[in-house]
Amino acid sequence: MNVLRVWGGGVYEQDKFYELCDELGIMVWQDFMFACALYPNEQSFMYSVAKEVAHQVRRLKSHPSIIVWSGNNENEIALMMNWYNVKITDLPVYIQDYVALYVSNIRKIVLSVSSEKDWFYKSNFSFHRQHHQHGNDEMLYQAGLHFTLPQSSDPLRQFKDTIYITQVMQAQCVKTETEFYRRSRSEIVNGEGHTMGALYWQLDDIWQAPSWSSLEYGGKWKMLHYFARNFFAPLLPIGFEDQGIFYVYGVSDLHSDSKVQLTVRIHAWNSLTPLYFTVTKPFVLKAGKAVSIYEQPVNTLLKTCGNCTRQNCVVSFYLSTDRKRVSPTNYHFLSSLKNAQGLLKPQITASISQQGDTFVFALETSAIAPFVWLDVGSIPGRFSDNGFFMTKKTRTVLFYPWKPTTKYKLEQSFHVTSLADIY
Repeated sequence: MNVLRVWGGGVYEQDKFYELCDELGIMVWQDFMFACALYPNEQSFMYSVAKEVAHQVRRLKSHPSIIVWSGNNENEIALMMNWYNVKITDLPVYIQDYVALYVSNIRKIVLSVSSEKDWFYKSNFSFHRQHHQHGNDEMLYQAGLHFTLPQSSDPLRQFKDTIYITQVMQAQCVKTETEFYRRSRSEIVNGEGHTMGALYWQLDDIWQAPSWSSLEYGGKWKMLHYFARNFFAPLLPIGFEDQGIFYVYGVSDLHSDSKVQLTVRIHAWNSLTPLYFTVTKPFVLKAGKAVSIYEQPVNTLLKTCGNCTRQNCVVSFYLSTDRKRVSPTNYHFLSSLKNAQGLLKPQITASISQQGDTFVFALETSAIAPFVWLDVGSIPGRFSDNGFFMTKKTRTVLFYPWKPTTKYKLEQSFHVTSLADIY
């Protein structure tokens, strides 16, 4: 199932939003509009809150899409961890005010207005950190664990390259964790497992700001959003290593079994021609399951490629049926990309043509290109895919404009970046 959260620092959404969620089967985590602050305890304020909560619950309680009513965003942890430097001697008063507002007032109103029996106010929320004092340093530190950081002496170029690499890092982090949850749906290891997906923070922005969102304020897709379209695909092969063994799990969210086969390819970073590929025999991937479909010691894989090493090779794989791909192409790094050997700076060109209201970008590359990012500036719209790997010389990507535009405007605005371009 898909879930959206209406955050307590924003607004109560209009009726049409909840109607669409009902129709499309999208579940809603609904916050009351209290976030990241300590609130007063005056009687007039409490009365105002009671009227607000009663109105919103009466307005929205009939929507089956709403699965959680949340009293606020992070206000309890802010109080318990003393984010606002309240004097220790005053904390009991603030705690008393918190209970009065959220338990004695908001919870009481919700229970009186809504007759739901399974409402549970003590759920274990996943706390997320935000507004770190050293946030930029932390992002670059994390990116530096896996990638060579931008080193341009041009401040504008350095800024753009830093945005690019942090977008790559965010997308990779959420991809890796979400794929772990998806491949764990059918097993329990050391008491952990039977997880089927992830509710990631966050979908969109309520104003223009640098944030965790996968959609910009104007609706433009960031790299994470393109990644999410792939790592939430109903059929997906997921690769990982454990004790020197490379595994691929097949994950199906479909309601019927699928007869598929797995293709595994190994490329040297400096060549578009695969050093090795293998195709499994067709097998049945059960509906609603995640199972191991391939395993091979990494050392054995490397030996089959001749001079292949962890540093100069990369693995890619996909599911197909009757020679038709039915999953995104996934990949597995055998080492951190900052240690990759042989990665070339590709020359990527695009030929743009128009088909009705859609534009076709015929891409061509001179070398393997990780994390290819296509951008058309301020022209609103989205690509059929973005942030992808090019391991073949050509690739076709579609662009869906949200407003009328022309081939000429796209050609003038088009810019492409891949990982090697920032070094």
